Amino acid sequence: MTFWKSCVYGTFTKNADGSYDVDGDFAIHANEAGGLKKLPVRFHEVTGSFDLSVCYDLITLEGSPEIVGKCFHWKSCTSLEELRYFPKRADLILLDTSKIYPKFNEWERTIVSDRKLFRKWLDEGQPDHEKFVHDSRGFVASKKFGF
Repeated sequence: MTFWKSCVYGTFTKNADGSYDVDGDFAIHANEAGGLKKLPVRFHEVTGSFDLSVCYDLITLEGSPEIVGKCFHWKSCTSLEELRYFPKRADLILLDTSKIYPKFNEWERTIVSDRKLFRKWLDEGQPDHEKFVHDSRGFVASKKFGF
């Protein structure tokens, strides 16, 4: 899959660990996003923006850059199966709290439904979802007991 090179607006460098750095922006185009389930390569740093806004079929953010200089745009990735692999550092992460992420568990949905909670989750290094929500909000999941 080499289409990703046409999504780079700037220059890219392959790192010794196999990941890529982009000096500029990265944006997947609508004609390439259809059916794309995962990123074609692993990124380390993107100095500009990283745009997945048309990646409706993406099921994981694995391979996303650890560092994004400007905006990490993921809000239309409604097929994601888990809340993981976000950048450790980004100037802005676009989040649409009105979106429904049907494959997320209740803890993941709680985190993405509240911008401040999501930012705190990112700032704390993306910890375990259930423990984070419990510690932040002071509640735990209800459990059914069969007698």
